[in-house]
Amino acid sequence: MALLAACAGNLPPLPAPTSPAPPAPPAPPAPPAGTAQRPQPAGPQASEGKPTFLFSIQREGLPASYLHGSIHVLKNASAERTPAVQAAFEAAQALVVEVDLTGIDPQQMQRNLLQFGMYPDGDDLTQHLDAHAWSALQPALQRMGMATETAKRMRPWLLSMMMTVWTLEQRGFSAAEGVDYGFMKLAKARTPALEIVELESAELQTRLMAQLPEDVQVAMLVDALKLPEDLFENMLAAWRAGDLEELETLAFRSLHDTPELAPMYDVLFNQRNHSMTARLDELLSAGKPLFAVIGAGHLVGKDSVPNLLRARGYTVEQVFERTPGTREARGMVTPFDNPRGLQHPARRRRGLASKPGRYATSSGYRASHGRVGSADARDAGYRW
Repeated sequence: MALLAACAGNLPPLPAPTSPAPPAPPAPPAPPAGTAQRPQPAGPQASEGKPTFLFSIQREGLPASYLHGSIHVLKNASAERTPAVQAAFEAAQALVVEVDLTGIDPQQMQRNLLQFGMYPDGDDLTQHLDAHAWSALQPALQRMGMATETAKRMRPWLLSMMMTVWTLEQRGFSAAEGVDYGFMKLAKARTPALEIVELESAELQTRLMAQLPEDVQVAMLVDALKLPEDLFENMLAAWRAGDLEELETLAFRSLHDTPELAPMYDVLFNQRNHSMTARLDELLSAGKPLFAVIGAGHLVGKDSVPNLLRARGYTVEQVFERTPGTREARGMVTPFDNPRGLQHPARRRRGLASKPGRYATSSGYRASHGRVGSADARDAGYRW
């Protein structure tokens, strides 16, 4: 959730960690207004024809819009931005996000964290953790350079989130380089600035965490202490590969390992997916082409936002991207026109016939392109 990124820059004052996080790379310059600038591919995953974490959203009578899965902390957001994703953003008339991180008041955010993330006088964390869990927490606090008395004041949900943020920052990841925050900066840099629309608010996300039952928050903290070190890197690899099934497995791993976390998953995914879908439906019905960016975990699973939009009558399909200039794909297959009915490699392997504008992965997800416009594609330098 975007609260992870919001917390990264707005935590209550704490002792500095034992080893400082590497500085974030400088933000990329904004593209000229009204252009569909093509970014440089980010390694093999952007040029081997793999599926993306981008979905087209279409319904009769409405312009095509796009839904992109965000990783809220990265090392270099611009390097991860593929040409299809960039083109979908350039075609939008509004950017839709969970929370507008560029508009957060740091002082108000800290007040929210102090109000919803701290125990009142007379209560502290030791009264809710058993001796074994409290003992297991001590090495993590030492690594973070956090005083025991400071940790005692924090509710389990906030402390577990702080541990996650700190761990990722030590590996060079930064909320300032998150996918959604990167697009917010690009939207602000446009002339005129691209409208940014929130689906939620930072305060709402903070309240949702604070309202979780105490035993569920404790389970969150205990689970955070035993998460595999390579979990985030594996999730990032699945996101880069556009592998919906693998990311679903990883994102919901803790639910399978720790059934006590079911109420947390219900609130953070199930309930929020329904509320965000309702808000997206309202915005899409207004007839403006949108580029929506929400956490990638909301795009996978039975009750994912794509599935909920389909239930409301939208055609929502995963977008694939090809290597420009090859014999099989002379340019971007999606989100641009595909008059030749180019065949996705997965369809060829499975012996499926090509259909103009339709593709399938081996996992059974279907993808279709929207229409940004051939002229835009030619202007951006794509070959046909």
